Amino acid sequence: MRLPVSLVDKSGVEFLSLVRASGAWLIWDAAFAELVYHGVPLPDPTASYERAVSMGTLSKAFGLPGLRVGWCIAPPSILEMCAHLRDYISLHLSPLIEALAERVIRHADVVIQNRLKLATENLAICQAWADEQPEQVEWFVPQGGVCAFPRLRGVEDVDAMCRHLAANERVLTVPGSCFGRPQHIRLGFGGQRDQLQSGLSALTRSRQ
Repeated sequence: MRLPVSLVDKSGVEFLSLVRASGAWLIWDAAFAELVYHGVPLPDPTASYERAVSMGTLSKAFGLPGLRVGWCIAPPSILEMCAHLRDYISLHLSPLIEALAERVIRHADVVIQNRLKLATENLAICQAWADEQPEQVEWFVPQGGVCAFPRLRGVEDVDAMCRHLAANERVLTVPGSCFGRPQHIRLGFGGQRDQLQSGLSALTRSRQ
């Protein structure tokens, strides 16, 4: 199932209106904000709502978790508290890492383009896998990011299947019970194509 871009945009606007009406603080996880398959990314709420805090990172959409670099967009009072906490967590990074991170951000369009190409190809692989077994897999096409959350019909214990995949196939998945959906499974498809295909084959075998 795929939601029209116009509906996604409308939902984002309506959600922000509800938050504004309540006066609540909004914590915006923008880890995959740049990795969108159709249309444009949702706008960062800090641009239009004064009680919003937006968190970004080079680990997800940029595919550079080893740099351990992220950022926060928030009102000055919040940023001051964040800076104080950061002093207790990681006082500073290597100058080399900071130089690499700066270069990546300056060339963000190129980095994201390459990541989006790989993610789009991998998404097509997942789609084909689901299409091959419509009676067993209920598929909801992700609009962005590199995680899917299909429903596995006929699997009595998804948790046990995930443990089996980890112990016997070296395939890491997350059972839907962690998110209140015990018949579902969380699949990551942001890695290399051959690893994804191998993992999906192992998942199919585990159901047989």
